[in-house]
Amino acid sequence: MKRRIFIRNSVLTSLVLTIPVIRSFGNNFSADYKIPKRLLGKTGEKLSVIGFGGIMLNDNPQDFANEIVAKAYELGVNYFDVAPNYGNAQEKMGPALKPYRKIVFLPVKLATEPL
Repeated sequence: MKRRIFIRNSVLTSLVLTIPVIRSFGNNFSADYKIPKRLLGKTGEKLSVIGFGGIMLNDNPQDFANEIVAKAYELGVNYFDVAPNYGNAQEKMGPALKPYRKIVFLPVKLATEPL
C-alpha cells in the first residue's frame, strides 16, 4: 500500500470513528465553543491547536469540502494545511476557503520528489 493511501485511509478512519463520540456529546458544547489557540512564536498571531488536514478533501465533492471547511472555521480552526501530494485536495480547498482566505493560515508543503 502506498504511503499516501495509508495516510488518507488513517485520517478518514479516525474521522469516522470520532463522529459517534462527537454525537454522544449532543448539546454539551456551548454555542460559543471555539477550539483553543496558541501564540505563533513572537508574531502575536494565534493558531488553532488543531489544524485542518486538506488530504481529507481529496476525491470528495466540492459541496463536501465547502461544508467541512466552513464547520471547521466555525469551531475555531484557523490553520489549514494542503500539499500537491494530496491529489485534488488543493482544487477543493481553494474555493472552500475563499470566504476565509484573508483570516486563516494556509501553509503549503512542497515535495522535491514523489512519495
